[in-house]
Amino acid sequence: MANALKTAIPGISEAWLDDSGRLGWGREVLAYILPNGQPLRVDKETWLMADGETADCRDPQRANEFLAKTYRQGGCEALGHLNGGVCAAVWERDVQRLSLVTDFLGLRPLFYLQQPGRLAFASEIKALLALGWIQPSINEEALAEWLAFEVLDGDRTLFKDIKRLPPGSVLIWEGEQTKVYPYVNLGYSEELSRWSESQWVEAFIETLGQSLQRRLVNPQGYVLPLSGGLDSRLLLGLVSTRLQQVLPLVTYGEPSSRDVKRAKEMGKTLGYPHQILFLDEEYPKKFARACIERSEGYLNVVDSHGWTLNSLPSSYQVLVLGNGADLFLNTADASYSSEVRAISDPFEAYISSINDLFKFSEWSHWFTQGFVNRYRDLTRQRVEEEVAQTPGPSLSLKLDTHRLFFYEVDYTLHGLSVVRPRFEYTEPYLDRDLVMLMLSLPPNLRAKRYLEKKALSHVNPQLARIKGGPMSQPSSLEVLYDRLERRLKWGFRRLNVLRDAYLEPPSSTFSNMHHLLRLKPNRQWVEDTLLKSPFLERGWFRPQAVRQAIDEHMQGIRNHTRHLGAMITIEMVAQRFVDKG
Repeated sequence: MANALKTAIPGISEAWLDDSGRLGWGREVLAYILPNGQPLRVDKETWLMADGETADCRDPQRANEFLAKTYRQGGCEALGHLNGGVCAAVWERDVQRLSLVTDFLGLRPLFYLQQPGRLAFASEIKALLALGWIQPSINEEALAEWLAFEVLDGDRTLFKDIKRLPPGSVLIWEGEQTKVYPYVNLGYSEELSRWSESQWVEAFIETLGQSLQRRLVNPQGYVLPLSGGLDSRLLLGLVSTRLQQVLPLVTYGEPSSRDVKRAKEMGKTLGYPHQILFLDEEYPKKFARACIERSEGYLNVVDSHGWTLNSLPSSYQVLVLGNGADLFLNTADASYSSEVRAISDPFEAYISSINDLFKFSEWSHWFTQGFVNRYRDLTRQRVEEEVAQTPGPSLSLKLDTHRLFFYEVDYTLHGLSVVRPRFEYTEPYLDRDLVMLMLSLPPNLRAKRYLEKKALSHVNPQLARIKGGPMSQPSSLEVLYDRLERRLKWGFRRLNVLRDAYLEPPSSTFSNMHHLLRLKPNRQWVEDTLLKSPFLERGWFRPQAVRQAIDEHMQGIRNHTRHLGAMITIEMVAQRFVDKG
């Protein structure tokens, strides 16, 4: 297990076997945030081991004692509520009881495998597979869910017999029996404050500023990945104006991507050190295997851009990530397409919006009839049950909460796995105090990230005016250029020179992925993975649908980027973890 979790650079390697012979555990982690010296002896008969970040205590010399004191005062639940995100294991030898806990948002995951008389747990699935307790196989119910929503909720993983400890949960193993219970049940509140809009803006800015101050007490080795979007832009604005610190910046993407262009302008405007990591044309093929190895199927390989950060110099140790604001500061219906808005039933509209990978209405086209019969209704029914159990006094707030914790936070956090062997990370927007503030926001201030845009305009108008910001005003020449470009594209389309797929926006701001997959090396990789492998024989996809999707994408008839990425992801997971055992 330890070998499977080795970090990319030298870190902390600790192992411990209890005198009773009932428990062995260890850590393979980087040494940037939590120090060595674990497990911690909490009292005469209790030991604790933890991983993650304690933003409440930034002194490495005191961090371990702070964790032990927190447990003594409030038990596992107190550890889970720590600001920053911690997963932990506690062994009470006198009563032979093991407790596992994940933080309230699931920033630090834990997976477990239980068999008669024994239990194993780890921060990554591959460590559990390394034990050899089971013959790995794909959990088809979870696979169906992933193919519908591109995320897995609750305790489900893509592997039979291996479960994930859900965010905000405690697992107790005692007397060879396991009990899992949630200790927190977060959701949007309808208790609207009488604050004015300006008071909400000030409270948001102040709380986010405090979050940054907690995390950047000694920012040596910290780097801010800067995209062209609002989240990291607002962090940069606060770092420059409120904290008045100079934090190195890094941006990745194709040379022509929106992110690279806008981030360049922001770095230049502030005069901060700024490094650009360019993605070459073969990066989908190059990074896919590394993405599978790290994310173990939770992340679609076409979204694996973050792996590029691993090429940064060793002087960079902790990533200051901008995840969170766009997740919390929105409403479900504000993100609906015009097609979804036309659906009158609120639940049907919602499920149509989150079922945006393989649409239920198209399952008979994509999947074998047996797969459709077994899992389509079950997968949809599971969402109905989860929404019904989601906290909230109204359906709209239930849907907002389900979207947030099932669909958005989970997907974002799974993507962090690709940088864990090389970096630690801190998430200012997922600060405990800020999360509670954002969960109390009125919907009108959340919709379309309204409050975030107002905050950026207030904190740093310079950054807000750069293209993509809320105060940006394109010049007459830029407006004319964009108009001419659109007209030329549609003109070429009418002449059948340009296919419909080329008129669609890029697959992400980092790169034009649907174009990259058509280039010869990547195209060959796609065909080899899906057509010259056991993929078509696994009984999930209809071979004709797979071949049609590849042909349509490569000819530019339709953009099947995410469909192809999902199929490649599933096949590579099966090859790496199941076929090779």
